[in-house]
Amino acid sequence: MKKFFSILPMLLCAVMVMAEKCLIILPIEGSEQATALSTIGHLEFHGKNVVLYDVSGNELGSTPADQIRKIFFANRVPPTPPEDEAIDNVKTGIYVYPNPTADIITVEGMDGDQTIRIYSLNGQLISASRTSDGNAVINVSGLNSGDYLLQVGAEIVKFIKK
Repeated sequence: MKKFFSILPMLLCAVMVMAEKCLIILPIEGSEQATALSTIGHLEFHGKNVVLYDVSGNELGSTPADQIRKIFFANRVPPTPPEDEAIDNVKTGIYVYPNPTADIITVEGMDGDQTIRIYSLNGQLISASRTSDGNAVINVSGLNSGDYLLQVGAEIVKFIKK
């Protein structure tokens, strides 16, 4: 019994080191879907579904919006997807670069007059601006280092401020 308690602190430390920020989709029924933020390029409301894409534009998963109870961020150990799981290559409409960035981000591929919103990971609106053409250059040098969400219409892209 004593050996178990001496190993327990090491196990707890290992779990805390492996835990990372995840996007959690909690459905009305069934089990939650946890996805590591480091693998998410953006989240999009596509028709009646919420779709997650990786940084290359590949679909990670889709959930009917009317079946979602809550979407939130948490520190968790995300599940590992099966190696043989096929992922369709779906391209997005907007591109944000450079990512990560130190001071300026460029947003391309928007449709005309759009509002660009930047949110912290806890959902706080940091800034909002409008653009009249399909491109924008945004100064983010005043932001603290960390992960942020950029929303244009129904598309959300994560970017990292160095």
